[in-house]
Amino acid sequence: AVVSTQSTGEMLGSLSPPEAPAIEAVQRVGMRTEGKQRPVKITLRSKDTVSRILARKTSLRNTVEFDRVYLSPDMTIEEREARGKLVVELKRRREREKEKTFCIRRGAVVEVSPEDR
Repeated sequence: AVVSTQSTGEMLGSLSPPEAPAIEAVQRVGMRTEGKQRPVKITLRSKDTVSRILARKTSLRNTVEFDRVYLSPDMTIEEREARGKLVVELKRRREREKEKTFCIRRGAVVEVSPEDR
């Protein structure tokens, strides 16, 4: 699929409430592999806009067209490594304690209470 500034703007416009940011660049990253989709890097002009979009990113799951789109902030190599360790811990705890629900919040694996689900 071709990724353009227009299609990216449409995706961000489907956030709740809609967002119409100033998009500087849109590009695919990583090596092409048959049958796999590559991530897309979106560069925006304002950090405030990035924060607002990331705060509402879960609203994309409620749309038909973008329910499989996942947004994440730009991270350094160290941040990605730390996140990877947290994901391993999260999977381990979910496997060990199947009756409980866990997630990653503020750099730690935490149990989610039933009222927070």
